[in-house]
Amino acid sequence: MMVLIENIDSNNPNPSETHPKAATRIFQLLGHVGGMWSIGASLNSDNLPDAERIQMFAKEVILPTYFDAVEMAKSAEATNLIHDLGDPEIFFADMAHAKLGHWDQLQTVGAKEWAALKEANEQILPLVYKFQAENKTSI
Repeated sequence: MMVLIENIDSNNPNPSETHPKAATRIFQLLGHVGGMWSIGASLNSDNLPDAERIQMFAKEVILPTYFDAVEMAKSAEATNLIHDLGDPEIFFADMAHAKLGHWDQLQTVGAKEWAALKEANEQILPLVYKFQAENKTSI
């Protein structure tokens, strides 16, 4: 879906006016997937997995997810997405910079847009919660 939205949005005279870039969504997705190996330990108060298991998770889950996104973009001829994802080394360096809060070191288009949207979302979320409380509803 992200690739299709990206292709349609590329014809818009104001790109990314309606949706975050696909690279931004993939960056956010992989940011969450990248921490999944620690969920069991967090929930069960267990020790973290050993380094070998964490590396295996990265090799078998995280890297294939990134490369699947690149292949989908290629098959859909979404050249903007391929460019916006950036080289894998830079993409994953951006994930580390994001986790550490080093916004000024982000290099890829998706990571930079994610950081800009993160700041906007942090300002909007309190208003959403206030609206929900005042109207006894959920969005």
